[in-house]
Amino acid sequence: MTSRPATPGWIVIDVPPPLTAGFTDLLDSAELQHRRDGSLLKIRTRESYSQAQPRLLVTRSVPHTEAGFRQLSTLPDRGASLNAQDFAPSLAKLRADDALPARVAEFQLTFQTSALQVLPDRLRGFFTERALPVLPESEFMVVDMASELSQRYTLVRLLHHALIYPQVASADPTKRPGVGLATSVIHGLQPFLSPALAVASPYLFGATAARDHAVGVWLFGAPRPGAEWPSNQLVDALSYGDDRMIGPRQRMGLQQPAATAEQFRSFVSWWIEAVNKLLTVVTDPSRFPQPRSAGPYDPARHWQYLASVERLFRDVGEVMLLTEQHETAQLRAAYDALDTLEGMGIGSFDEALKPSQAQRVLGDLAQALPADVAAVLLPACQLGVDALGRVKDEFVPSQYLGPNGLVGIPTKKGGTIDRSWDTATSRYLRVDRNSAHSYLKLDAEEKATLFSHTGRLPRGLANIALLQLAALLANPQTLLRKIPRVGE
Repeated sequence: MTSRPATPGWIVIDVPPPLTAGFTDLLDSAELQHRRDGSLLKIRTRESYSQAQPRLLVTRSVPHTEAGFRQLSTLPDRGASLNAQDFAPSLAKLRADDALPARVAEFQLTFQTSALQVLPDRLRGFFTERALPVLPESEFMVVDMASELSQRYTLVRLLHHALIYPQVASADPTKRPGVGLATSVIHGLQPFLSPALAVASPYLFGATAARDHAVGVWLFGAPRPGAEWPSNQLVDALSYGDDRMIGPRQRMGLQQPAATAEQFRSFVSWWIEAVNKLLTVVTDPSRFPQPRSAGPYDPARHWQYLASVERLFRDVGEVMLLTEQHETAQLRAAYDALDTLEGMGIGSFDEALKPSQAQRVLGDLAQALPADVAAVLLPACQLGVDALGRVKDEFVPSQYLGPNGLVGIPTKKGGTIDRSWDTATSRYLRVDRNSAHSYLKLDAEEKATLFSHTGRLPRGLANIALLQLAALLANPQTLLRKIPRVGE
Protein backbone atom coordinates (compact mmCIF):
# COMPACT_ATOMS: atom_id res chain seq x y z
CA MET A 1 0.00 0.00 0.00
CA THR A 2 1.15 3.56 -0.70
CA SER A 3 0.08 6.44 1.42
CA ARG A 4 0.13 10.21 1.21
CA PRO A 5 2.39 12.27 3.45
CA ALA A 6 1.45 11.67 7.05
CA THR A 7 -0.25 14.17 9.33
CA PRO A 8 0.80 13.80 12.99
CA GLY A 9 -1.65 11.62 14.89
CA TRP A 10 -3.20 9.94 11.84
CA ILE A 11 -2.17 6.53 10.57
CA VAL A 12 -3.40 4.47 7.64
CA ILE A 13 -4.96 1.16 8.63
CA ASP A 14 -5.63 -1.93 6.50
CA VAL A 15 -8.91 -3.61 7.42
CA PRO A 16 -9.01 -7.29 6.38
CA PRO A 17 -12.34 -8.25 4.72
CA PRO A 18 -13.45 -10.54 7.59
CA LEU A 19 -13.36 -7.54 9.95
CA THR A 20 -15.16 -4.93 7.86
CA ALA A 21 -18.60 -5.59 9.37
CA GLY A 22 -18.93 -3.53 12.53
CA PHE A 23 -15.34 -2.31 12.34
CA THR A 24 -16.22 1.38 12.60
CA ASP A 25 -18.29 0.58 15.70
CA LEU A 26 -15.15 -0.90 17.26
CA LEU A 27 -13.19 2.23 16.35
CA ASP A 28 -15.86 4.39 17.96
CA SER A 29 -15.87 2.33 21.17
CA ALA A 30 -12.08 2.63 21.31
CA GLU A 31 -12.38 6.45 21.05
CA LEU A 32 -10.55 6.41 17.71
CA GLN A 33 -11.57 9.02 15.16
CA HIS A 34 -11.68 7.65 11.61
CA ARG A 35 -12.03 9.08 8.13
CA ARG A 36 -11.71 8.02 4.53
CA ASP A 37 -9.01 9.62 2.40
CA GLY A 38 -9.76 8.26 -1.02
CA SER A 39 -9.38 4.50 -0.68
CA LEU A 40 -7.47 4.81 2.58
CA LEU A 41 -8.89 4.50 6.10
CA LYS A 42 -7.11 6.67 8.66
CA ILE A 43 -7.50 6.67 12.43
CA ARG A 44 -6.24 8.66 15.40
CA THR A 45 -6.92 8.68 19.13
CA ARG A 46 -9.35 10.96 20.95
CA GLU A 47 -6.40 12.44 22.82
CA SER A 48 -4.91 13.48 19.45
CA TYR A 49 -7.96 15.01 17.84
CA SER A 50 -9.40 16.77 20.90
CA GLN A 51 -6.09 17.56 22.59
CA ALA A 52 -7.68 16.07 25.70
CA GLN A 53 -5.91 14.91 28.80
CA PRO A 54 -5.71 11.13 29.00
CA ARG A 55 -8.54 9.56 30.97
CA LEU A 56 -7.97 5.85 30.50
CA LEU A 57 -7.67 5.49 34.27
CA VAL A 58 -9.73 7.54 36.73
CA THR A 59 -9.28 7.25 40.50
CA ARG A 60 -12.18 7.79 42.90
CA SER A 61 -11.87 7.99 46.67
CA VAL A 62 -14.71 6.17 48.43
CA PRO A 63 -15.66 7.63 51.85
CA HIS A 64 -16.75 5.15 54.55
CA THR A 65 -20.38 6.23 54.34
CA GLU A 66 -23.49 4.79 52.72
CA ALA A 67 -23.39 7.49 50.05
CA GLY A 68 -19.69 6.89 49.50
CA PHE A 69 -20.08 3.19 48.85
CA ARG A 70 -23.07 3.85 46.59
CA GLN A 71 -20.49 5.14 44.09
CA LEU A 72 -19.73 1.48 43.38
CA SER A 73 -23.12 1.07 41.72
CA THR A 74 -21.71 2.99 38.74
CA LEU A 75 -19.13 0.28 38.00
CA PRO A 76 -19.69 -1.66 34.76
CA ASP A 77 -22.37 -4.29 35.35
CA ARG A 78 -20.57 -7.15 33.64
CA GLY A 79 -21.13 -9.64 36.40
CA ALA A 80 -18.69 -10.49 39.13
CA SER A 81 -15.25 -11.79 38.18
CA LEU A 82 -15.77 -15.02 40.13
CA ASN A 83 -18.82 -17.12 40.96
CA ALA A 84 -20.00 -16.20 44.48
CA GLN A 85 -21.44 -19.65 45.21
CA ASP A 86 -18.11 -21.34 44.50
CA PHE A 87 -16.38 -19.18 47.10
CA ALA A 88 -19.06 -19.01 49.81
CA PRO A 89 -17.27 -21.62 52.02
CA SER A 90 -13.97 -19.77 51.60
CA LEU A 91 -15.54 -16.46 52.61
CA ALA A 92 -17.13 -18.02 55.69
CA LYS A 93 -13.76 -19.44 56.72
CA LEU A 94 -12.03 -16.10 56.20
CA ARG A 95 -14.61 -14.22 58.27
CA ALA A 96 -13.79 -16.47 61.20
CA ASP A 97 -10.09 -15.62 60.98
CA ASP A 98 -8.91 -12.35 62.53
CA ALA A 99 -5.43 -12.31 60.97
CA LEU A 100 -4.78 -9.46 58.51
CA PRO A 101 -4.01 -11.80 55.55
CA ALA A 102 -7.45 -13.40 56.05
CA ARG A 103 -9.12 -9.98 56.11
CA VAL A 104 -7.31 -9.00 52.90
CA ALA A 105 -8.41 -12.21 51.18
CA GLU A 106 -11.98 -11.55 52.37
CA PHE A 107 -11.80 -8.03 50.88
CA GLN A 108 -10.59 -9.40 47.57
CA LEU A 109 -13.23 -12.12 47.31
CA THR A 110 -16.00 -9.73 48.35
CA PHE A 111 -15.02 -7.26 45.64
CA GLN A 112 -14.58 -9.99 43.03
CA THR A 113 -17.61 -12.19 43.69
CA SER A 114 -20.37 -9.78 44.71
CA ALA A 115 -23.03 -8.91 42.16
CA LEU A 116 -23.11 -5.19 41.40
CA GLN A 117 -26.46 -4.60 43.12
CA VAL A 118 -25.14 -5.88 46.46
CA LEU A 119 -21.51 -4.78 46.15
CA PRO A 120 -21.91 -1.36 47.88
CA ASP A 121 -23.56 -2.81 50.99
CA ARG A 122 -21.16 -5.74 51.25
CA LEU A 123 -18.04 -3.61 50.98
CA ARG A 124 -19.43 -1.06 53.42
CA GLY A 125 -20.08 -3.91 55.84
CA PHE A 126 -16.57 -5.24 55.33
CA PHE A 127 -14.88 -1.93 56.07
CA THR A 128 -17.15 -1.20 59.04
CA GLU A 129 -16.81 -4.61 60.67
CA ARG A 130 -13.48 -5.99 59.49
CA ALA A 131 -11.14 -3.29 58.21
CA LEU A 132 -11.59 -0.18 60.35
CA PRO A 133 -11.55 -1.95 63.75
CA VAL A 134 -7.98 -3.17 63.16
CA LEU A 135 -6.72 -0.46 60.76
CA PRO A 136 -8.67 2.69 61.64
CA GLU A 137 -6.75 4.81 59.08
CA SER A 138 -7.87 2.55 56.23
CA GLU A 139 -8.92 4.16 52.95
CA PHE A 140 -10.67 2.71 49.94
CA MET A 141 -10.42 3.87 46.36
CA VAL A 142 -11.57 2.57 42.99
CA VAL A 143 -9.62 2.88 39.77
CA ASP A 144 -12.03 2.98 36.84
CA MET A 145 -10.60 1.58 33.63
CA ALA A 146 -12.23 3.31 30.65
CA SER A 147 -13.88 0.93 28.21
CA GLU A 148 -11.85 2.41 25.35
CA LEU A 149 -8.68 1.09 27.00
CA SER A 150 -9.70 -2.54 26.61
CA GLN A 151 -11.24 -1.82 23.20
CA ARG A 152 -7.91 -0.51 21.92
CA TYR A 153 -6.27 -3.74 23.02
CA THR A 154 -9.10 -5.69 21.34
CA LEU A 155 -8.54 -3.77 18.11
CA VAL A 156 -4.84 -4.61 18.08
CA ARG A 157 -5.53 -8.30 18.83
CA LEU A 158 -8.15 -8.61 16.09
CA LEU A 159 -5.95 -7.00 13.45
CA HIS A 160 -2.93 -9.01 14.59
CA HIS A 161 -4.88 -12.26 14.29
CA ALA A 162 -6.20 -11.34 10.85
CA LEU A 163 -2.68 -10.40 9.73
CA ILE A 164 -0.94 -13.65 10.64
CA TYR A 165 -3.87 -16.05 10.16
CA PRO A 166 -5.97 -14.42 7.43
CA GLN A 167 -7.84 -17.64 6.58
CA VAL A 168 -8.66 -18.64 10.15
CA ALA A 169 -11.71 -17.22 11.90
CA SER A 170 -11.39 -16.34 15.57
CA ALA A 171 -14.78 -16.71 17.21
CA ASP A 172 -13.21 -17.58 20.56
CA PRO A 173 -11.41 -14.47 21.94
CA THR A 174 -9.31 -16.64 24.28
CA LYS A 175 -7.71 -18.45 21.34
CA ARG A 176 -6.19 -15.50 19.52
CA PRO A 177 -2.39 -15.41 19.12
CA GLY A 178 -0.59 -13.80 22.05
CA VAL A 179 -3.82 -13.10 23.95
CA GLY A 180 -2.34 -14.22 27.27
CA LEU A 181 0.62 -11.84 27.06
CA ALA A 182 -1.33 -8.67 27.86
CA THR A 183 -4.60 -9.18 29.72
CA SER A 184 -4.58 -6.95 32.79
CA VAL A 185 -6.09 -3.88 31.08
CA ILE A 186 -9.35 -5.80 30.85
CA HIS A 187 -9.31 -7.42 34.26
CA GLY A 188 -7.89 -5.55 37.19
CA LEU A 189 -4.72 -3.75 36.13
CA GLN A 190 -2.99 -5.45 39.07
CA PRO A 191 0.45 -5.97 37.47
CA PHE A 192 0.60 -2.21 36.90
CA LEU A 193 -0.26 -1.39 40.52
CA SER A 194 1.46 -4.08 42.62
CA PRO A 195 4.98 -2.54 42.39
CA ALA A 196 3.58 0.64 43.97
CA LEU A 197 1.81 -1.06 46.87
CA ALA A 198 4.92 -3.17 47.55
CA VAL A 199 7.44 -0.34 47.14
CA ALA A 200 8.63 -0.83 50.73
CA SER A 201 8.64 -4.64 50.53
CA PRO A 202 8.44 -6.74 52.62
CA TYR A 203 6.14 -4.10 54.08
CA LEU A 204 2.91 -3.49 52.18
CA PHE A 205 0.87 -0.30 52.16
CA GLY A 206 -2.29 -1.85 50.74
CA ALA A 207 -3.95 -4.52 48.63
CA THR A 208 -5.91 -4.65 45.38
CA ALA A 209 -8.96 -6.56 44.18
CA ALA A 210 -10.06 -6.85 40.56
CA ARG A 211 -13.29 -6.74 38.61
CA ASP A 212 -13.73 -6.27 34.89
CA HIS A 213 -12.72 -2.69 34.06
CA ALA A 214 -12.14 -1.73 37.68
CA VAL A 215 -9.75 -2.34 40.53
CA GLY A 216 -10.42 -1.73 44.21
CA VAL A 217 -7.52 -0.49 46.33
CA TRP A 218 -7.51 -0.84 50.12
CA LEU A 219 -4.86 1.43 51.65
CA PHE A 220 -3.96 0.29 55.15
CA GLY A 221 -3.03 3.74 56.45
CA ALA A 222 0.31 2.42 57.71
CA PRO A 223 2.85 -0.08 56.36
CA ARG A 224 2.18 -3.65 57.43
CA PRO A 225 4.67 -6.56 57.39
CA GLY A 226 3.94 -8.64 54.32
CA ALA A 227 5.86 -11.73 55.43
CA GLU A 228 6.64 -13.46 58.69
CA TRP A 229 9.99 -14.86 59.78
CA PRO A 230 10.19 -17.72 60.41
CA SER A 231 7.53 -18.30 57.78
CA ASN A 232 4.25 -19.91 58.82
CA GLN A 233 3.73 -21.31 55.31
CA LEU A 234 4.49 -25.01 54.97
CA VAL A 235 5.77 -24.64 51.41
CA ASP A 236 8.51 -22.33 52.71
CA ALA A 237 9.91 -25.18 54.78
CA LEU A 238 11.74 -26.30 51.66
CA SER A 239 12.82 -22.79 50.67
CA TYR A 240 16.27 -21.61 51.57
CA GLY A 241 18.12 -18.35 51.83
CA ASP A 242 20.71 -17.65 49.18
CA ASP A 243 24.13 -17.62 50.84
CA ARG A 244 25.55 -15.52 48.01
CA MET A 245 23.45 -12.52 49.09
CA ILE A 246 25.15 -10.41 51.75
CA GLY A 247 24.24 -7.38 53.82
CA PRO A 248 21.39 -6.41 56.17
CA ARG A 249 18.21 -8.44 56.00
CA GLN A 250 14.66 -7.09 56.13
CA ARG A 251 13.41 -9.92 58.36
CA MET A 252 11.60 -9.16 61.63
CA GLY A 253 10.80 -5.57 60.64
CA LEU A 254 14.30 -4.21 60.95
CA GLN A 255 13.72 -1.26 58.63
CA GLN A 256 10.11 -0.15 58.88
CA PRO A 257 9.27 2.54 56.28
CA ALA A 258 9.07 6.07 57.62
CA ALA A 259 6.54 7.38 55.05
CA THR A 260 3.24 8.72 56.39
CA ALA A 261 -0.23 7.71 55.23
CA GLU A 262 -0.63 11.08 53.50
CA GLN A 263 2.66 10.66 51.65
CA PHE A 264 1.75 7.18 50.53
CA ARG A 265 -1.68 8.34 49.36
CA SER A 266 0.05 11.00 47.25
CA PHE A 267 2.48 8.40 45.92
CA VAL A 268 -0.29 5.99 44.86
CA SER A 269 -2.18 8.79 43.11
CA TRP A 270 1.02 9.84 41.32
CA TRP A 271 1.77 6.24 40.26
CA ILE A 272 -1.73 5.66 38.86
CA GLU A 273 -1.64 8.92 36.91
CA ALA A 274 1.81 8.04 35.55
CA VAL A 275 0.50 4.64 34.40
CA ASN A 276 -2.49 6.44 32.86
CA LYS A 277 -0.14 8.60 30.77
CA LEU A 278 2.01 5.62 29.82
CA LEU A 279 -1.00 3.61 28.62
CA THR A 280 -2.21 6.60 26.62
CA VAL A 281 1.07 6.62 24.74
CA VAL A 282 1.43 2.89 24.15
CA THR A 283 -2.18 2.34 23.02
CA ASP A 284 -1.91 4.99 20.28
CA PRO A 285 -1.85 3.13 16.91
CA SER A 286 -0.15 6.07 15.17
CA ARG A 287 3.07 5.23 17.05
CA PHE A 288 3.35 1.82 15.39
CA PRO A 289 3.73 2.09 11.62
CA GLN A 290 5.42 -0.64 9.67
CA PRO A 291 9.22 -0.40 10.08
CA ARG A 292 11.00 2.38 8.20
CA SER A 293 7.77 3.89 6.88
CA ALA A 294 5.11 6.48 7.62
CA GLY A 295 2.42 3.81 7.48
CA PRO A 296 0.41 1.72 7.26
CA TYR A 297 -0.25 0.53 10.78
CA ASP A 298 1.61 -2.58 12.01
CA PRO A 299 -0.60 -4.43 14.55
CA ALA A 300 2.00 -7.15 15.15
CA ARG A 301 4.61 -4.62 16.24
CA HIS A 302 2.02 -2.83 18.38
CA TRP A 303 0.98 -6.05 20.13
CA GLN A 304 4.62 -6.94 20.79
CA TYR A 305 5.10 -3.56 22.45
CA LEU A 306 1.97 -3.82 24.58
CA ALA A 307 3.02 -7.29 25.73
CA SER A 308 6.50 -5.97 26.55
CA VAL A 309 5.07 -3.17 28.70
CA GLU A 310 3.01 -5.63 30.73
CA ARG A 311 6.01 -7.96 31.02
CA LEU A 312 8.08 -5.07 32.42
CA PHE A 313 5.56 -4.32 35.16
CA ARG A 314 5.16 -8.00 36.01
CA ASP A 315 8.93 -8.40 36.36
CA VAL A 316 9.27 -5.37 38.63
CA GLY A 317 6.29 -6.60 40.63
CA GLU A 318 8.11 -9.89 41.19
CA VAL A 319 11.20 -8.00 42.35
CA MET A 320 9.15 -6.19 44.97
CA LEU A 321 7.01 -9.13 46.10
CA LEU A 322 9.59 -11.90 46.28
CA THR A 323 11.09 -12.08 49.76
CA GLU A 324 14.50 -13.07 51.12
CA GLN A 325 13.46 -16.71 50.84
CA HIS A 326 13.45 -16.25 47.08
CA GLU A 327 16.43 -13.95 46.49
CA THR A 328 17.73 -15.75 43.41
CA ALA A 329 14.34 -15.49 41.71
CA GLN A 330 14.16 -11.84 42.76
CA LEU A 331 17.47 -11.07 41.05
CA ARG A 332 16.44 -12.99 37.92
CA ALA A 333 13.26 -10.91 37.73
CA ALA A 334 15.37 -7.74 37.93
CA TYR A 335 17.63 -8.95 35.11
CA ASP A 336 14.52 -9.76 33.04
CA ALA A 337 13.10 -6.27 33.62
CA LEU A 338 16.35 -4.63 32.45
CA ASP A 339 16.43 -6.92 29.40
CA THR A 340 12.84 -5.92 28.58
CA LEU A 341 13.67 -2.22 28.78
CA GLU A 342 16.65 -2.75 26.49
CA GLY A 343 14.47 -4.64 24.02
CA MET A 344 12.03 -1.74 24.01
CA GLY A 345 14.89 0.60 23.13
CA ILE A 346 14.87 2.30 26.53
CA GLY A 347 18.45 2.32 27.77
CA SER A 348 20.69 -0.73 27.86
CA PHE A 349 21.27 -3.56 30.32
CA ASP A 350 24.98 -2.72 30.64
CA GLU A 351 24.46 1.00 31.22
CA ALA A 352 21.71 0.42 33.78
CA LEU A 353 24.15 -1.65 35.87
CA LYS A 354 26.94 0.92 35.96
CA PRO A 355 26.98 2.51 39.43
CA SER A 356 27.66 6.03 38.14
CA GLN A 357 24.79 5.77 35.67
CA ALA A 358 22.40 4.49 38.35
CA GLN A 359 23.42 7.36 40.64
CA ARG A 360 22.69 9.84 37.83
CA VAL A 361 19.26 8.30 37.20
CA LEU A 362 18.50 8.49 40.92
CA GLY A 363 19.52 12.16 41.03
CA ASP A 364 17.34 13.02 38.03
CA LEU A 365 14.44 11.14 39.61
CA ALA A 366 14.83 13.05 42.87
CA GLN A 367 14.61 16.33 40.94
CA ALA A 368 11.49 15.23 39.04
CA LEU A 369 9.36 13.88 41.89
CA PRO A 370 7.03 15.83 44.20
CA ALA A 371 8.26 15.78 47.79
CA ASP A 372 5.61 13.37 49.13
CA VAL A 373 6.17 10.95 46.25
CA ALA A 374 9.93 11.10 46.71
CA ALA A 375 9.58 10.30 50.42
CA VAL A 376 8.01 6.94 49.52
CA LEU A 377 9.77 5.96 46.29
CA LEU A 378 13.36 7.16 46.67
CA PRO A 379 14.36 5.00 49.67
CA ALA A 380 13.61 1.82 47.71
CA CYS A 381 15.52 3.13 44.69
CA GLN A 382 18.43 4.28 46.89
CA LEU A 383 18.65 0.74 48.26
CA GLY A 384 19.33 -0.58 44.76
CA VAL A 385 21.85 2.15 43.91
CA ASP A 386 23.78 1.58 47.14
CA ALA A 387 23.87 -2.16 46.56
CA LEU A 388 25.10 -1.72 43.01
CA GLY A 389 27.94 0.48 44.26
CA ARG A 390 29.05 -2.28 46.67
CA VAL A 391 29.37 -5.01 44.01
CA LYS A 392 32.98 -3.93 43.42
CA ASP A 393 33.86 -4.67 47.07
CA GLU A 394 33.72 -8.40 46.29
CA PHE A 395 36.39 -8.39 43.57
CA VAL A 396 39.18 -10.56 44.99
CA PRO A 397 42.94 -9.83 45.20
CA SER A 398 44.40 -11.11 41.93
CA GLN A 399 46.71 -10.12 39.13
CA TYR A 400 43.77 -8.23 37.63
CA LEU A 401 42.89 -6.12 40.68
CA GLY A 402 43.91 -2.48 40.34
CA PRO A 403 43.20 0.65 42.40
CA ASN A 404 40.52 1.91 40.00
CA GLY A 405 39.20 -1.29 38.48
CA LEU A 406 40.40 -4.45 36.77
CA VAL A 407 43.59 -4.23 34.71
CA GLY A 408 45.08 -6.48 32.08
CA ILE A 409 41.90 -8.49 31.54
CA PRO A 410 42.42 -10.89 28.62
CA THR A 411 40.15 -10.44 25.60
CA LYS A 412 38.83 -13.09 23.27
CA LYS A 413 41.07 -11.69 20.50
CA GLY A 414 44.21 -12.41 22.51
CA GLY A 415 44.92 -8.90 23.82
CA THR A 416 44.27 -7.29 27.19
CA ILE A 417 42.04 -4.47 28.37
CA ASP A 418 41.51 -2.41 31.53
CA ARG A 419 38.03 -2.00 33.00
CA SER A 420 36.96 0.78 35.38
CA TRP A 421 34.91 -0.20 38.44
CA ASP A 422 31.85 1.04 36.59
CA THR A 423 32.42 -1.25 33.63
CA ALA A 424 33.78 -4.16 35.65
CA THR A 425 30.64 -4.12 37.81
CA SER A 426 28.36 -4.06 34.78
CA ARG A 427 30.37 -6.77 32.98
CA TYR A 428 30.32 -9.04 36.02
CA LEU A 429 26.55 -8.71 36.39
CA ARG A 430 26.04 -9.48 32.71
CA VAL A 431 28.04 -12.69 33.15
CA ASP A 432 25.85 -13.46 36.17
CA ARG A 433 22.72 -12.80 34.14
CA ASN A 434 24.00 -14.99 31.28
CA SER A 435 24.57 -17.85 33.70
CA ALA A 436 20.93 -18.73 33.07
CA HIS A 437 22.46 -20.52 30.07
CA SER A 438 25.19 -22.10 32.30
CA TYR A 439 28.76 -20.97 32.96
CA LEU A 440 30.21 -23.31 30.34
CA LYS A 441 30.50 -21.07 27.29
CA LEU A 442 32.43 -18.05 28.54
CA ASP A 443 35.05 -16.23 26.49
CA ALA A 444 38.41 -15.20 27.98
CA GLU A 445 37.24 -11.83 29.31
CA GLU A 446 34.08 -13.30 30.81
CA LYS A 447 36.07 -16.02 32.60
CA ALA A 448 38.59 -13.54 33.99
CA THR A 449 35.77 -11.24 35.16
CA LEU A 450 33.77 -14.09 36.72
CA PHE A 451 36.69 -15.52 38.69
CA SER A 452 37.94 -12.11 39.82
CA HIS A 453 34.84 -11.85 42.04
CA THR A 454 33.68 -13.82 45.07
CA GLY A 455 30.22 -14.27 43.57
CA ARG A 456 28.56 -12.67 46.59
CA LEU A 457 26.14 -9.81 45.86
CA PRO A 458 24.64 -7.13 48.14
CA ARG A 459 21.03 -7.42 49.16
CA GLY A 460 18.83 -4.78 47.57
CA LEU A 461 20.56 -5.02 44.18
CA ALA A 462 17.34 -6.13 42.47
CA ASN A 463 15.77 -2.73 43.26
CA ILE A 464 17.71 -1.30 40.33
CA ALA A 465 14.79 -2.56 38.24
CA LEU A 466 12.37 -0.43 40.28
CA LEU A 467 14.64 2.59 39.77
CA GLN A 468 14.54 2.20 36.00
CA LEU A 469 10.76 1.75 35.90
CA ALA A 470 10.27 4.76 38.19
CA ALA A 471 12.49 6.86 35.92
CA LEU A 472 10.34 5.87 32.94
CA LEU A 473 7.11 6.78 34.75
CA ALA A 474 8.52 10.09 35.95
CA ASN A 475 9.65 11.10 32.46
CA PRO A 476 7.03 10.17 29.83
CA GLN A 477 9.06 12.12 27.25
CA THR A 478 11.31 9.05 27.08
CA LEU A 479 8.51 7.03 25.50
CA LEU A 480 7.40 9.90 23.27
CA ARG A 481 10.90 10.01 21.81
CA LYS A 482 11.23 6.26 21.40
CA ILE A 483 7.89 5.71 19.71
CA PRO A 484 6.96 9.00 18.00
CA ARG A 485 3.68 9.30 16.16
CA VAL A 486 3.66 9.06 12.38
CA GLY A 487 4.55 12.45 10.95
CA GLU A 488 6.35 13.74 14.06
